[in-house]
Amino acid sequence: MKKQILIIIGILVSTLILLSISFNSVSAKYVLEENIMVATIKIDRTTPNVEVNYSPNEKTTEKVEVTLKADEPIQEPGNGWVLQEDGCTLKKEYEENTKEEVEVKDKSGNTKTVIVEVTNIDKIAPTVQIQSIHNSNTAYPNYANQEAEIVVNIIVQDDQKIKRTLKENDIQTFVNNIKITPSKKSMEIVKNTETEQQLKFTLSGIKEEGNLSIGIESGIVQDEAGNSNKAVQKDTQIEIDNTKPQVIYSQKEIEDRKIEVSITANEKIRELEGWNIENNTILKKVFCNELTYNKKIQDLAGNSNSVNINITGATNIIIGYASYNSKVGWSIAYGNGKVVGLEAVKKNPKYKTESVAFSVFEDLYADLKDDYLQGRAYIYTHWKEGSQAICQYSKRIYSYGWNPNDTDWTYRNRNNRVALADERDYFQLGGVDMNKEGRTDINGNNSISEQVASEFRYGVSALQLKLKSEKENAICYQVYVSSVGWLEPAKNGEITCYDFTKPISAFRMSLVPNSEVDDLMNTWNEDVGKFIQ
Repeated sequence: MKKQILIIIGILVSTLILLSISFNSVSAKYVLEENIMVATIKIDRTTPNVEVNYSPNEKTTEKVEVTLKADEPIQEPGNGWVLQEDGCTLKKEYEENTKEEVEVKDKSGNTKTVIVEVTNIDKIAPTVQIQSIHNSNTAYPNYANQEAEIVVNIIVQDDQKIKRTLKENDIQTFVNNIKITPSKKSMEIVKNTETEQQLKFTLSGIKEEGNLSIGIESGIVQDEAGNSNKAVQKDTQIEIDNTKPQVIYSQKEIEDRKIEVSITANEKIRELEGWNIENNTILKKVFCNELTYNKKIQDLAGNSNSVNINITGATNIIIGYASYNSKVGWSIAYGNGKVVGLEAVKKNPKYKTESVAFSVFEDLYADLKDDYLQGRAYIYTHWKEGSQAICQYSKRIYSYGWNPNDTDWTYRNRNNRVALADERDYFQLGGVDMNKEGRTDINGNNSISEQVASEFRYGVSALQLKLKSEKENAICYQVYVSSVGWLEPAKNGEITCYDFTKPISAFRMSLVPNSEVDDLMNTWNEDVGKFIQ
């Protein structure tokens, strides 16, 4: 009985001790001395420390395994997390980028909230797009030759970060689906960010012929995860053509003594200003006067061939012009670029053009007035500035310098008509026999000596010609100086002159439709600096 009482007292004492301990105490003792029991209880109120690891850490296209490592045994939370054998480690695999909160509990129930964030999974491949294609042959953008520049605009994009982008040699060029190498190509980066690049690829010098396409192989562009682009192939809709067109020239007479010219090509050719086009292969134009020049015909790709336009028999309008030399007399031509003064030049290069004459003949079909063709000329004489002389042929007075003056123009009228050897009426500038021995000024003074006459120093040194109306036609003219050759041609009132003290030797002129002026001028420009043989 005594022992039982002692045990009860011990239990009561122990209970009081437990009730008196603080909440931060880690243990309590039950003491049993002289038949009193002693016991220990451990209390855990500390949350676990947890370390988060990702494998792999770098960008990847595969799964990412996340490891949560605690510093004490923990419970398995579920939701895909697997507790490892050590009792302290949790693992879980992610197939997509994710952010979640995980509650990690130790055995005592203490909880640690851990944030898991997977950001390095990248399964989206970069894209390559050919956005646009530009051809320098803007008039006919579906055709090009080796001279044309073709610009390919490319955009490269990725949702995260581009690691390897396109290089110049990554762009492949195909003609008729056969890979070729242009002689010229270049790459320019227009925009460059981590997720987008805009590129401009320029190529030219394609010698092959056929349909052009652009290709980019797969696997060229890569992002940091290793994803790569799909192959791209684009038809540019551009036909490469490096063969010049073959052309045939023909003409036929139509009403009013006009000539219709036809230029027929073996392929589609470009339209030309002032010409009618049929079936994209035949050009036609009506001409009122004779004319000779070279004209460039181009196919749609820009290849050109030259055809000689040589219009004969077109006499709806006739421009007459003439030059005079003391030793040869009058030289007369009727348009079409024929050279007057040619006989004198061939006879003696020293001979000069002393007088010129012009006319539009009114007795044909064209309804043109006397003042349709107008002109003036600079006359260099033995009698110097301020002097005048009388033309021994027409008996008209002419002056040293510009005739009629440097502001006015002259033309054929009832007061200055001069009939030449062809019995047609012209208007004349300058005077005949200007280099003849014994010739004097209007007052009979300062006669030309035999020595001076033999040097042929004097004559017409500058010309200006124009039309009253330039709506349809232009007047073109070119002078020849024996010591320097042909000068640059002039048109529509421009001055042609080598030196006011060096008279011309010969000249030529043509009435030209406005659409053909550049072609005629280019043809005559080929003779600049050349000498008459």
